[in-house]
Amino acid sequence: MIDELKSQIESTFENEVKHAFNNNPMKDTPLEGMIIHNKIAETSGVLKNTLNGLKDKFNLTEVEVNNLVDDVCSKILNKYLKF
Repeated sequence: MIDELKSQIESTFENEVKHAFNNNPMKDTPLEGMIIHNKIAETSGVLKNTLNGLKDKFNLTEVEVNNLVDDVCSKILNKYLKF
C-alpha cells in the first residue's frame, strides 16, 4: 500500500510540474526554474496537508507522511532541476 501511495504522490508531482512547465511565463529565462521549484514546494505542502488528514486511513503517522512526501519531492526536484 505504501508503494502505491508513493506512486500516486509521484504522479501528482509529475502532473503539477508538467503543467507548470507548459504554462511557465518565465520559460527560456533565468527564472524558469523558480516557477517549477515553487510549484513543487506548493504541491508538497498541499499533499502533506491532505495526507495528514487521511493518515489514519493509511495507518501512517504524521512523520511518516511528511517523510514520504519529502522523499518523492526530493526525487522530483533532482529530476527537473539542477542545483
